[in-house]
Amino acid sequence: MYIKRIFVLLLLVGFVFVLGGCATSTKKGDDLQVQGLRDQISLLESQVELKDDEISDLKDVIWELNQKQAKKSPKLESPKPSTKDIQMALSSAGFDPGKIDGKMGQRTKEAVRAFQKANDLKVDGKAGKETWGLLQVFLEKPVK
Repeated sequence: MYIKRIFVLLLLVGFVFVLGGCATSTKKGDDLQVQGLRDQISLLESQVELKDDEISDLKDVIWELNQKQAKKSPKLESPKPSTKDIQMALSSAGFDPGKIDGKMGQRTKEAVRAFQKANDLKVDGKAGKETWGLLQVFLEKPVK
């Protein structure tokens, strides 16, 4: 998103320099061109901002759909996931468990609590059946 915005701005700034360097332009003509370019930049910035908002909204919709699907999906056969699986799923879900080392440290417990709170589960810091039932969907997704 930001790369596109920077690219558009650099492109428009380049046009300003190219057009500003024309020897045949008058001062008034230059001012009009610069103002026109500024207006275009403002318009493009607002369009980029709208697209950023759309993307954010779509991410929220995807998150909600994943949550609904996780509640409907069958539970894993393994009743107790490994700590490393929990950490990888938390990371994919956007909750930072710290270093993925297979150890249930403080940061992993805090990430589990944050996940539980975000999903209206009992907040105890343990990846029990309900927590893992929702969290396991994120195990197959790439880490953010």
